[in-house]
Amino acid sequence: MEGGAFDLQGEEDTGLPEDIAFLEKFGFGRELLTCVARRAHAFDISASDCMLANGLIAERDYYRYVATELGLEFVTETGRGGHPDITLPHPRDLHRMSHMVQVEDIDDPAHPSQFGRHNVHIAPDCRQLEALKTWLSRHNGSETRLRVAPLSVNRAALEERGSSGLISQAVNGLRNRYPVISAHRVWTPRQAVVLLLILQGLAALAFFSPPAVVHIVHIVASLFYLGCIALRMLAAAYFGQSNRLRGSVKWSGVHNDSALPVYSVLVPLYQEQGQVRDLLLSLAALNWPKERLEIKLICEADDPATIKACRRVISQQKLNCASVIEVPMAEPRTKPKALSYALQLCSGSLIVVYDAEDRPHPLQLREAHTVFEASSDSIACLQSPLTIRNHRDGMLAKLFAIEYSALFDGLLPFLAAIRAPVPLGGTSNHFRREALDVLGGWDPHNVTEDADLGMRMARIGYRSAMLSLPTKEEAPVDLGVWVRQRTRWFKGWYQTWLVHMREPIKTTRQLGLRNMVLFQLLIGGMSVSALVHPFLFYFIVADSIGLATKDSWRQSFGPLIVLDIMTVLAGYLSFAWLAWKALPLRKLGALRIWLWALPVYWMLLSVSAWRALWQLSRKPHLWEKTPHRLSEPASAAEELSLRAQQSA
Repeated sequence: MEGGAFDLQGEEDTGLPEDIAFLEKFGFGRELLTCVARRAHAFDISASDCMLANGLIAERDYYRYVATELGLEFVTETGRGGHPDITLPHPRDLHRMSHMVQVEDIDDPAHPSQFGRHNVHIAPDCRQLEALKTWLSRHNGSETRLRVAPLSVNRAALEERGSSGLISQAVNGLRNRYPVISAHRVWTPRQAVVLLLILQGLAALAFFSPPAVVHIVHIVASLFYLGCIALRMLAAAYFGQSNRLRGSVKWSGVHNDSALPVYSVLVPLYQEQGQVRDLLLSLAALNWPKERLEIKLICEADDPATIKACRRVISQQKLNCASVIEVPMAEPRTKPKALSYALQLCSGSLIVVYDAEDRPHPLQLREAHTVFEASSDSIACLQSPLTIRNHRDGMLAKLFAIEYSALFDGLLPFLAAIRAPVPLGGTSNHFRREALDVLGGWDPHNVTEDADLGMRMARIGYRSAMLSLPTKEEAPVDLGVWVRQRTRWFKGWYQTWLVHMREPIKTTRQLGLRNMVLFQLLIGGMSVSALVHPFLFYFIVADSIGLATKDSWRQSFGPLIVLDIMTVLAGYLSFAWLAWKALPLRKLGALRIWLWALPVYWMLLSVSAWRALWQLSRKPHLWEKTPHRLSEPASAAEELSLRAQQSA
């Protein structure tokens, strides 16, 4: 049995477990039930859990049959009722609690004989079904009225009752535990004083010597720019070696599936009802035993359309390993807050984060597990490369694909190979759960929680590595959508730089001098480069005109013209060299002809960077949603292919 497929041949039928034996009367074949029993024994779980996990029966149908067998009423809702908020235990304990949940007392005036009796919704473990029948026959007149409900319905009710504590922890957990690294505050008083002193010093110097101020600012900005150029050139020169290292450990295909850990797949969704069907088909195709997989679709409570779509598709596809988590409305309205909320409800020892538009390679979880097993505990995160699947949809999507190729197949593998801090991508991050717990999870106030988490990991000695199997993503094709997305990214980089520069000496000691310099280039340098890029062109043109007209004030800037021209050209060429090498890796070599458009793309990046700087002072925690287009309906062939991958 490999990857979830059932072998219907082989061992002798020695009797069925009670929790599935009764299903024969509802039309389920003996051969199938026997196979389920064998697989359940191998995974050391109940046969009913095995059957549900593999989608052989819908959860609602199973518990309806249970209710019929027990002679109890079946319900599909377990409300919060009048019960006070509760503190939820570990998810494994929560699973056990969900088998029996008390709801509101019976107080129907039409049935006065029922006063004083309690309603309890049960999702019974039917491995002792006959004993349960006997108990019910003896306690028919008890003070408790039992009704059967699906386990997921009971669990959702308990999660709702514990939502106050969960949302408080999601919003305030990191700030209470590690206040100095929380982006809740934009500036610390010390940082504000330092900035004010620098501005005052520059203003005083400008009063006496304006050219000196221009020289100082110009040279400092150019140093950041040149540092980024050097980093790209090193990554391009190192390209072949870093990718060989990345591909040195791959899934061999030989695993005892029953020994695999639980993998939690977290997918934050907001106003993504059009993506849900294709997303869940893609996640269903992940080659991982469904008995060891939990998919958490994280929805905002005020997004009923997406919640409804998720539940509908889960039911239609019998994807019982998937469930919906409703996050209560609370500021900040960010993706990391939703992730921090859901993390508390996950039982997996391995965690991966995907976005709504993601289509991960079916073997990606296998590769990640293999790399984790072969690595030391210091490898806390594995980043899957992101590649753009809609690169044919206009020039913006093509340039986006070029940028992602240079980043995920060029720069990040180089950083991982030299054990440098890796600013993670916002999706397809695979984590060891214990590392996330040590780190305090995601910062709900940082709008690029991925880059921040990469830096926090490096500061306490954790490392990131790269996988080879990709996740396909969708690039924005609308300029306004793209600018808002990039504004958020730049704003988050500013936040990350400010957070980790609150204690620069301590950060340097933790990272080491080399990695501290790399942090300045990766987070500070990329941001500064985007901000100053248009001004380099301005200085080149203005100073050239000044020299031509023999403007005495401008003549002192003559040497800077040469520096600016070399800097701009080297910036384009270094990126083009890295992209040129990386693009063929994902069969995107045809996009090389679009490298001529880099100057336009970088000017757009500058617009976003300046917009982010303005927004940082006005709305630092605003999360500008990146809307995605409605998915195309999957063809019959595509759906059959996904089904084949799921069972292969």
